[in-house]
Amino acid sequence: MERRRPRMRQFKVCRAAGVLLGMVLAVACSRLPSLDEQTGMVARGEWRHHQIVSEAVLKEWGTPDYSLVQRTQFYPLTTGNWIPEFRVGLGEYPKEWDLSMVLGDGLFLAYADRETLLGFYEDRLVYHEHMPPEAIHALGKQWQRDSLFRTRLEGSGKRP
Repeated sequence: MERRRPRMRQFKVCRAAGVLLGMVLAVACSRLPSLDEQTGMVARGEWRHHQIVSEAVLKEWGTPDYSLVQRTQFYPLTTGNWIPEFRVGLGEYPKEWDLSMVLGDGLFLAYADRETLLGFYEDRLVYHEHMPPEAIHALGKQWQRDSLFRTRLEGSGKRP
C-alpha cells in the first residue's frame, strides 16, 4: 500500500500539469490579434475567420451600405467559413458543411462598393462572401423590408 501512494501522487501531479498546459495553450490559441493588426488584415483582404472583430472592419472601411443584427443559424464549413441560413436555399445544404449548426445573434455588414458581405458571431468574423453590388443591394432592400415586420422583441436590426 505504501508503494502505491507515491505513484498516485505522481499521476495526480502529471494530470494537473497536463490540465494546466492545456489551459495555457487554449488561452494562447484563442488570443485575438491587436486591433491595428486586424485593421491591417482587412486592408490587405486577409479574411481570417475568428480573428477579426467588427470594429476593425468599421475602422478600416467605415459604415456599411447595409447592416443587420438578427438571431441566425450558421452552418460551419470544413474551411472555417460559416454560412448563415439566409444564404442557403430552402431544403439545401452548403457544400463542405461539417454537419454541425450554431445558433446565435449574427451581425452582418454589406458593402456594395467593395462587393463584400461579412458576418460576425460573438463579434468575430465567421462569414465572408464576395458578391456583385446588385446582389448586395437586393439583399439590403430585403433586410429593410423585413425590418418593417420585425417586432420590438426582435430588435431593430441596426447596430453600426
